[in-house]
Amino acid sequence: MNVEQIKSLLEHLTEPGKIAVLLDILTGLRVSELLALRWSDVDFENLVLHVTESSRSPISTSAPARRRHRRSRSRLDPELAEALLMWRR
Repeated sequence: MNVEQIKSLLEHLTEPGKIAVLLDILTGLRVSELLALRWSDVDFENLVLHVTESSRSPISTSAPARRRHRRSRSRLDPELAEALLMWRR
């Protein structure tokens, strides 16, 4: 997508979808990483996002187990951090 297409898309989205799209665009997170994010992964003070991966165990008769492990850290844009903080409140 080009910049104009992204702007147009964002104009039509509401929260929390808008923030999820911004987060993806500005950080390049994978869908599984976006879905695995928790508020504890966001360091508002240092503007750092601790990116995790989430995976499920193979199909079995029991409920699938979720595993989380840190993959990397990503700098947070200050305006995005502010939007996340406002959404959290």
